[in-house]
Amino acid sequence: MAVISALLSIGCERQLDVSKIPGSPNRSSCALEAQLLLETVDVYSAPNLNSKSQTRLDKGRYVYRCETYNAWIGIMFPAKDEPVDCSYRQPDRLCYLGWIPISAKMDILG
Repeated sequence: MAVISALLSIGCERQLDVSKIPGSPNRSSCALEAQLLLETVDVYSAPNLNSKSQTRLDKGRYVYRCETYNAWIGIMFPAKDEPVDCSYRQPDRLCYLGWIPISAKMDILG
């Protein structure tokens, strides 16, 4: 109880340390199999609503789940009308990376 009182008396509050927010998801953490998006989602450049929205993926697009960070999941995804083969691509034609809310609905079977 004394610790809590001490923290309150010096004005400690939880603040987000932006230096610890990851940029792009780690490509090596991404699943080998894609999942089907069941809803339209905005894709962000970092796991933070204040970061820039890169693009919007429509319902029916395929994404590869990557690492998670708080309420966000990193994804890897091909450009529209490209083959869904991100986990097998050569370095000269890699798929895009970004972050979506972890609550986004996906079908594991596609």
